[in-house]
Amino acid sequence: MIASRRPAGSAGPILIADAAPAAQAFYQRLVGQIRPGHQVLLAPDGTTALALLALLGQEVPSLLVLSHPLADMDAFDVLDRLHGDAPADIPALVLGGGAITTEDVQRAEPHPRSVLLGKGMLTEAETVELLTRLLTPGSPSSPRSSLLVKHALAYLHRHYHHQITRRQVAKAVGMSEDYLSRLFNRELGLSPWDYLNRLRIQHAKERLRESDDSIQVVARRVGFHDRAYFSRTFRKLTGLSPQSFRESPRS
Repeated sequence: MIASRRPAGSAGPILIADAAPAAQAFYQRLVGQIRPGHQVLLAPDGTTALALLALLGQEVPSLLVLSHPLADMDAFDVLDRLHGDAPADIPALVLGGGAITTEDVQRAEPHPRSVLLGKGMLTEAETVELLTRLLTPGSPSSPRSSLLVKHALAYLHRHYHHQITRRQVAKAVGMSEDYLSRLFNRELGLSPWDYLNRLRIQHAKERLRESDDSIQVVARRVGFHDRAYFSRTFRKLTGLSPQSFRESPRS
């Protein structure tokens, strides 16, 4: 009787699997904002995650937040092994630490409520909104729409360092620019171009830290062919100029 009176989709625990304690704490804190007091399971790897989920018995988790890859397996290995024991439409946020690839998209396809996202691409407020949508019963978009967004993500990760246009991205996944923007916003809460700029700046930060290349060279190597626009975008997203970021202590 108690179980039957719980709001749909709210009963099962939320599992967070990430090797970094700081990442576990970050997502646990955000989940606490959305659902105070909700049970959260923490795992440093896939084996532990699957063991914790096995202890739930017939209880279905309400959300999985999975780093990809994990120390001992891919995030998709966790989802695949759950497939036979729980509904395939468990919402899952898969956070890629590197490039999102076409293979990742193919691995995600059997899991219609999975969302692919590069780590560090959303602000804290945007992440809260995304987690809230995932925890809301029912899928906000059709499996095919979600799959098209994933293909667009893979295209952006593969071609971010080139001069690509909105039309090229839309054409690559077989839809109009406006439709792609609507689907992208619905799934991730930002536009494809915003995502691309954030992805480029993420790579620029790595190059600024790891190379002695000039600011102009770094800008070109991550897809910006206008140094002034690169510097404005960099400052907008990081709060620092590229040179100040290079000279700042590592956090």
